Amino acid sequence: MNMSFRQSILGLIGLSLLITVTTGGIGSYFMLNNSASIEYQYQNSTTPAFHLSKVKANFWKAHALELQAVLDKEQKRIDASLAQARELYKENDTLLQLYSAAEFSGPEEKALYEEMVEKRNKFHRLNARALELSVLTTTDEAIADFNRYNVTVMLPVMGEFMDALDALSLLVYEEAAKANTLNQKRSDAAFLTIGGIIAVAAFILLVVGYYFASRIMRVLVRVTAFASSIAENNFDHELEPELLARTDEFGSMAKMLAVMRTNLIRLVGDLTATAAELATSSELAHRANEYKSIFLARMSHEIRTPINAIIGMTYIAKKAKDIDTVRDSLNKITTSSAHLLGLVNDILDMSKIEADKFELIEEEFNLEKMLMNVYTIAGVKADEKALNLLVSLENGLSTRFIGDSLRLSQILTNILSNACKFTPARGAIRLTVSCPEKNSLSSLVRFTIQDSGIGMTDEQISRLFAPFEQADSNTSRQFGGTGLGLAICARIVELMGGDIRVESTFGKGSTFIITVKLKNSVQFDSTRLDASIDMRSTKIMVVDECEEVRSFFTNLFQELAVSVVTAEGAEPALALLQQSRDSSPFSIVFLDWDTLGCEGIAFIKKIKADFSGEVIVVLVSMSRFAEIEDKATEAGVNRFLPKPVFSSTVINLVNEVLGVARCETYQESLEGVNFEGKRILLVEDNEINCEIACAYLEHTGIAIDMATNGVEAIEKFLGASGKYDLILMDINMPVMDGYTASKRIRTEELDRGWSKTPIVAMTANSFKEDISRCFEAGMDDHLAKPMNVDIVVQILQKHLSV
Repeated sequence: MNMSFRQSILGLIGLSLLITVTTGGIGSYFMLNNSASIEYQYQNSTTPAFHLSKVKANFWKAHALELQAVLDKEQKRIDASLAQARELYKENDTLLQLYSAAEFSGPEEKALYEEMVEKRNKFHRLNARALELSVLTTTDEAIADFNRYNVTVMLPVMGEFMDALDALSLLVYEEAAKANTLNQKRSDAAFLTIGGIIAVAAFILLVVGYYFASRIMRVLVRVTAFASSIAENNFDHELEPELLARTDEFGSMAKMLAVMRTNLIRLVGDLTATAAELATSSELAHRANEYKSIFLARMSHEIRTPINAIIGMTYIAKKAKDIDTVRDSLNKITTSSAHLLGLVNDILDMSKIEADKFELIEEEFNLEKMLMNVYTIAGVKADEKALNLLVSLENGLSTRFIGDSLRLSQILTNILSNACKFTPARGAIRLTVSCPEKNSLSSLVRFTIQDSGIGMTDEQISRLFAPFEQADSNTSRQFGGTGLGLAICARIVELMGGDIRVESTFGKGSTFIITVKLKNSVQFDSTRLDASIDMRSTKIMVVDECEEVRSFFTNLFQELAVSVVTAEGAEPALALLQQSRDSSPFSIVFLDWDTLGCEGIAFIKKIKADFSGEVIVVLVSMSRFAEIEDKATEAGVNRFLPKPVFSSTVINLVNEVLGVARCETYQESLEGVNFEGKRILLVEDNEINCEIACAYLEHTGIAIDMATNGVEAIEKFLGASGKYDLILMDINMPVMDGYTASKRIRTEELDRGWSKTPIVAMTANSFKEDISRCFEAGMDDHLAKPMNVDIVVQILQKHLSV
């Protein structure tokens, strides 16, 4: 009660001084006791409850950080996450000490506390074991072990700990509610008692007593209402400023309730923020795991296709007895290896791949050769199902463009591989290339890939270009694949300034339409017939049941002004051959093996017998020559032509059999290159790499000395008085590496006054920082492994002034 109240009562009641003093004393006792009860409640119920809530929030946050550390592969981020987790566990220890310092409300709370501590300690022991399983390593196997351990061991123990903590928190909150109710009752009883005493003692001052009592009750009602709203988790109400300004016990109570309200609001905010942080941490951990999965799936999808071509062509080359077939298989292996190397280079640029950044390279390329490379890879899968691959280039379409041919071939290979996968055996797949728009600088090139496969519904098409999506849930089980390839294709096409769309009818096949923008090349490739061929006397026959193939040959030879006749099968072909026997016999007959079937060998023998071997027979097939090569050659087949057929390959074959035969080899690519009189030092510890380098240069006339490490290289360099014209220096070698050897050579040259010898780094390390380190060591150029013969020659020409 405020002191002004007592002074007023003493002045008004006079004779009731003793009673009034007694009344004031009793009232003060009840008020102080009630205030102390509230303070006790806050210190022994609300504050411990806050500590327990904070412990739970810190536990979840620390556990999320440990999960993130397990999934991370960068040691720096792993250490940072574990350090934060340990700080949170230390804070939990402090909070539990503060909690245990408060008075326990009874044996039940003490028992629950001890049970919670026991569960917590058990979790920490198991958690330490879990971290030993996976945090110190970043392999997928370790992460899998950790996941199994987490699910089978950690999660049940964690659940037991959370249950014990929740049971203890619930009990504390219940005790706080009981204390609040008890204080409420005590407050009501205190003020009712005060009112009763005042009423009895100051009966003669009823009006004055009633006045002061009503004022006190009004304050009490407002404070009680405020406390009740807090108890109901309603924090919108605030105390009037006049109550907070009071200096009596009611003012103290009001201030304490206001502080309680503030603390509870902060507690709720902290819990909300903690929940949000936990959700964010969980999302980051999930996203990190997803990025790893995306990366692995993407690389698996992209790398397996060229590897399949390499394995398949190697098998064909081993079985083949014809040198042309062997050479064709080796060329295809080289093409697929180059494609695989491009993918490996992308893997090395890890940061760009994880950020989904595709760098397009603008370089001049031959469209027709690029399509041949694509069909080489896709042809392996087509052979397995006896699919008919067709290609059609728009008349007048330029064959040279400027753009990223590797990325473009990646798109076409992916879609053609999918077409082969989803097209039934002996089906057809057709690629049509056209140019709907063209200006002086660029062309809009359209690739249309149509198959006779299983087709798709509209709903399946809508999910086709999303990562990891496939036509339906049975697709991956029946046909395999990650569902990531088309998403990658869509991204590359977008970077090329084009688009990709699909048209499909369920059960009848699909059509993919890819449009990209390519810069025009000032060069123009045109494969022509050899001048020695008499086109007026040359007659060509094409035997193929496919109308599109016959149309391709007809259009091609009509443009070349060469007479061409087509037939759908063996009987009409024989009739045409007999008719032309006496007048103008055919020069070349292109026979499709699939059209002839089991009658093929007999048909070929009859042609050779009737025309005394004068007619050149070219067998056309889907690269399945290994199966029929021996019988076909024995029957009289002169050449083999794989499908799909391209204009340049047909023209080159005609030139070979009717004009001057040509065969492009590595020897021809080095023709005219002469390093006679030049001497180089090859520093390489790998025998195979030495053999490859020597094979590349064996026809150039260059003299090669060898060293297997940096020390031996310096000895030979000094022994020759620095007279080498060039040094090819490997980087990673035993005894002394290439960096150290290059620095020593530069020092010796400077000290002895010798002229500078060009040093070319020869290494598989192709990052920018690796190349910079080579130049810092005194080297003049960089040659990346695996080595390309043309690039090797170019570098030698550059530094040997040839």
